[in-house]
Amino acid sequence: MKVKIIGIDIPSPDKFPFEEHIKLLDNNILILENLTNLEPLLKVSKFDLFAFPLKIHAEASLVRAVAKISCNQD
Repeated sequence: MKVKIIGIDIPSPDKFPFEEHIKLLDNNILILENLTNLEPLLKVSKFDLFAFPLKIHAEASLVRAVAKISCNQD
């Protein structure tokens, strides 16, 4: 499926030693955690996701995650 990013509505997909994080990141798949208001996305077949991180030098950052739902749904 060529997944590039996974977004979840929980704090983390795993616990120490963070094996799931390592598997995902080793495959260049980014993780968005603690997302909210995902229910409207269940009703659409396609949307664009934008994640705007803070401008800091770190391995992780808070982001503003925004989904743009197309008016032309299949």
